[in-house]
Amino acid sequence: MSKIKVNYISNKTDDGAIELSQGASIPATKTLAVNGTTSINGTLTATSLSSSGNVTSSGTISGNLSGDGSNISLPNNPSTSKIMAIKRILGYDEFRA
Repeated sequence: MSKIKVNYISNKTDDGAIELSQGASIPATKTLAVNGTTSINGTLTATSLSSSGNVTSSGTISGNLSGDGSNISLPNNPSTSKIMAIKRILGYDEFRA
C-alpha cells in the first residue's frame, strides 16, 4: 500500500476548495471532524451523527432515534397533524409540550 504525506492540498488553480470527484470514505473506526459550516448537496449516510450546534435541513431527515425524546424541541404553533405524528413516534398517550 502507498502512503502520501502532505501538509497542504489545494485545487488546481489554488483559488477554492478541493473536489473529491469520486467521493470519500472514512473508516468505521475513525472520525471526520469539521470546523465551520458544512454543506452537503446530495445524500449523507452516517451510522452515527452528532452535533454540538444546530443542524439545518431544507429536505428530509430520517433515522432511528434513541432516548425518551425529552430534548426534542417543537416549532412554534405546530399543526395538529404534526402533534399527532410526534405523539405516535414518542409513544405518548397525551401531548406534553
